[in-house]
This record gives sequence, structure tokens and C-alpha cells, in this order.
Amino acid sequence: MADGRRHDRQCRVFGAAGGELAVRDEIAESQGLTTPKFISTLYDEAIEINGQIANFVSMLRTTCALHLRGHRPAAQEQAALKQVTA
Repeated sequence: MADGRRHDRQCRVFGAAGGELAVRDEIAESQGLTTPKFISTLYDEAIEINGQIANFVSMLRTTCALHLRGHRPAAQEQAALKQVTA
């Protein structure tokens, strides 16, 4: 039953009304950034790596979903991204 409650909470957080703001705030805080600065940094990094972003809102929601699932980039993944941008 605990998993069901967690899933319900996550669905509400990701509701169509933009409730993912709580997750964005959590990610920003964990990185020592304000939420606007986190979003700006994420956008800048994505542009630097990919050159363009077809749907930034979708990318932001995916970032939030990965955060909720506990995904943290491994050191190798971070290094590979840094090489791409160098």
C-alpha cells in the first residue's frame, strides 16, 4: 500500500496544473540554486550539448521524473557530457 500512496503523490506532483513545481524546487535546492536559476542553467546546458531543444517543457518534466526515480548521473556520464561540450 505504501507504494500506491507514493505513486499517487507523484501523480499529483506531476499533475497537468503544473504541480511539478515542488519537484523543480527540490532539485534546485539540492544543487544550491534558486528555481529560476536551476531552470536557466538546465536550459543553457541542454543548448550547449544539443544545439537546440524541440520541447523544453517535456525535457524539464523528464528531468523531474528522473529525479523522483532517484536517477543521478554517474561520474562517467558526467565526464562524457563535459567532453561533448568542450
